Amino acid sequence: MQEDCFFFNSNLPLKKILELLVMWCGDARQYNVQRELDISSRTVVDWFNFVRDVCKLWVADNCGLIGGLDEENNPIEVQIDKSKFTHHKYHRELYRDSNWVFGGIEI
Repeated sequence: MQEDCFFFNSNLPLKKILELLVMWCGDARQYNVQRELDISSRTVVDWFNFVRDVCKLWVADNCGLIGGLDEENNPIEVQIDKSKFTHHKYHRELYRDSNWVFGGIEI
């Protein structure tokens, strides 16, 4: 394995790292990852934080600015907000999975 790869210095076997990544992508709960892969909660937290940081760096390097400039080279202001949508199942206190929705509007 190459030394510049982020798998290189890990104490986890590559197979477990890949399984952890698949579970992270599937939005698995940390407790379930810990139990399923038989690894410590600290390891799961560290890897989840690491993967989140790698994704954040990728977005910062590869995504353009929101808004940009108008025809007169003035910055366009964009207001961004988030909401979490959930609903009751059968009008009871049983909640189903919820989703975050992000949106922006030019003001």
